[in-house]
Amino acid sequence: MAGYLGGGWLFDLGRHGDWPALPWLILGLVGVLTLLAAATLFQLRRHAEHRASTEEQLRAAYAFRQAMSQSLLTGLRAVDLEGRITFVNAAFCRMTGFSEAELVGVAPPYPYWPPEEAEQLQRNIDTALAGRAPPNGFEMRIMNKSGERFDVRLYFSPLIDTQGKQI
Repeated sequence: MAGYLGGGWLFDLGRHGDWPALPWLILGLVGVLTLLAAATLFQLRRHAEHRASTEEQLRAAYAFRQAMSQSLLTGLRAVDLEGRITFVNAAFCRMTGFSEAELVGVAPPYPYWPPEEAEQLQRNIDTALAGRAPPNGFEMRIMNKSGERFDVRLYFSPLIDTQGKQI
């Protein structure tokens, strides 16, 4: 049964005689929506478990790489494309006497560059950042925090990200 109400038609579907299947339709819709919600929750739980497993594997791989780099006797240092230090390992810190906090984020001239060598060391880093570092590295003199000078051989290798771009 339908009636006119204020400019539009109002359909009265509330009487059981006109729609005998209405309660079953509503019950069916609620059931379908409940099943969809349950399936979605199941998929979300599977995704969360997979993500947690992947994150744990990533943490383990990171811890392994950190342990490897920190246990090396060779000093490692990474710089970005502007020459800013992004990583130093424990051996590099022991060699120079500077802590990781004192070195990471620093751009040339580095605190371990002796002032009398700064010009040559700047040329070396500029050459390396331009992609022209010699394969046998640079022989150079640096200093530790106390000012003691010592000779090193510094090798540059490009760090390539997962998209093949140098970082």
